Amino acid sequence: MLYQSYARNLQVGQVYEANCTGKWLSILTWGNAIDLLVSIDGESFSPIKAGMSVKLGEIVKPFYYVRFQNITGAIVLLEFAISDGQIVDSRFNAVGVVNVITPGLPAAAYGFVPCLAAAGGTLVIPANAARRSFFVQNLITNLGNHYIGFDGLLTNVNYGALLAPGMAYANDDYTGDVWAQAIVNLEAVSFIEV
Repeated sequence: MLYQSYARNLQVGQVYEANCTGKWLSILTWGNAIDLLVSIDGESFSPIKAGMSVKLGEIVKPFYYVRFQNITGAIVLLEFAISDGQIVDSRFNAVGVVNVITPGLPAAAYGFVPCLAAAGGTLVIPANAARRSFFVQNLITNLGNHYIGFDGLLTNVNYGALLAPGMAYANDDYTGDVWAQAIVNLEAVSFIEV
């Protein structure tokens, strides 16, 4: 299945055209409360909200280009994906750390952590004996990779996983510390722990 994601800062009033073939379009991130305007294959612009995923092409007739227009009064980050199959995006976007408490279950935590480029990296998720699983993602807007490891001895040759921008690592049974080392100093990773 074809899947391609894109990230771009749109200037005030800018129209951005992406030449890409697909049948599904998903607006992953649109950093403003005002709807984004979208045009498919030269049709008139229509509003669409962040988090929406829509089937635009039929089996025999995909679309070939998409135009986006920023009608807000500010520069805005646009992240979108094009695919020939259905796009399901279940990311949670937040700034800071959000704790979710479910009665009878351990608390869940979500957040973003800027990571050092130095050996040893940064503690992203501290050990938690009640943890059922965790997920760490290198943000798609980052320029560099992140090394993921399980102690403060993390280096570019001593690591458990290497994540390119947009990639993620998940684990359903590890309850110890989770560390990340950035290639570009202070680029962040997002995490979820339940």
